[in-house]
Amino acid sequence: MERLVKYYIDRLDKAIEVYQSGYAPLILVSDGVGQEGVDESISMANYLTQHDIPLSRIIKDGQGNNTRATARNTFRYLQENHLNSVILVSQYYYIQRSKLAFKQAGIRIISPAAATHMNSNDLHSIMREMIGYPSYHLRFK
Repeated sequence: MERLVKYYIDRLDKAIEVYQSGYAPLILVSDGVGQEGVDESISMANYLTQHDIPLSRIIKDGQGNNTRATARNTFRYLQENHLNSVILVSQYYYIQRSKLAFKQAGIRIISPAAATHMNSNDLHSIMREMIGYPSYHLRFK
């Protein structure tokens, strides 16, 4: 199995929980090619299938290199498949910026589900969000 970063696993475990609870019929995983030269969306899909999520229920976005790209790609997928809502799964500190990016992309019905496990990078990520959210709000990124 590919090596996934802990925060991906936390997000995927939350997505599995949401899926198995019947709240979402599909799981869209989004990221680009990571430092190791591997498309992270494929690694995430492999993790999901190893946890009993059917491959037919997984949508892979290998072009989601940042939150805005993921939001645009998700909007396009929703439009092409006549869908109109998402349950956004991310770390708790990314939820607000992610919701903002998804709204700016045209997605109007967004429910958040946060992976809440704490790890050693959280302080850095929270501080980064103090700049990230305002820049997304002002559309600098």
